[in-house]
Amino acid sequence: MNKLLLAAALLFAAPAVAQTTTVKNEATGAKTTTEVKVRDNGTVRVQQDSRTGRTKAGEAVNDAAQDTKMASKKVANGSEKVAKKAVKGTKKAGKAVGNTAKKGANKVEDAVD
Repeated sequence: MNKLLLAAALLFAAPAVAQTTTVKNEATGAKTTTEVKVRDNGTVRVQQDSRTGRTKAGEAVNDAAQDTKMASKKVANGSEKVAKKAVKGTKKAGKAVGNTAKKGANKVEDAVD
């Protein structure tokens, strides 16, 4: 009899246990979450949360946002390429000016000698 009372006491003294199940429909994006929780006193609490998939309007907004994001990435990548080419061109022009100045200085030295 004591063992039975001890087992019952341990059963009810156990912490609350929650079990969560999620079901998602890949085609529509709808998701249903069910949480079953057993309380300390043995009662059961069931909580269900449903989220529907996107509507056609919501899908259109999402698609537009994704398109805008991709377009901005392409613009940023293009402007980065242009900036790199501009830097390279500036360096090349600077070297050409420096080389021309050296050649002119060498000619002046040759003429003076």
